[in-house]
Amino acid sequence: YFRFATISGIALPTWQHLWFVGYLWIYTMLLALAVALVGRRSFQPVFDRMFGGVLVWLIPAAWLVLVSAWLFPGVAPTNDLVGDMVSHAQY
Repeated sequence: YFRFATISGIALPTWQHLWFVGYLWIYTMLLALAVALVGRRSFQPVFDRMFGGVLVWLIPAAWLVLVSAWLFPGVAPTNDLVGDMVSHAQY
């Protein structure tokens, strides 16, 4: 894992099952930047209204159906931070 080579079609070095750590870091930094620019209180009433009731279940389910069936039909996640638009849309 600690060399620059290709083994069985996998380019090394790679993060394999730890791909989500890079995604989580990027999303956290983007959220921190958005909070710093906008302020954390300005969207709280909207968020409370959207996710205060049964919509907490319906909005994420509808979003996942929209992403997998309409935006990216038949496209699988690649776990590549730069070119993985399916995962970015889902997460």
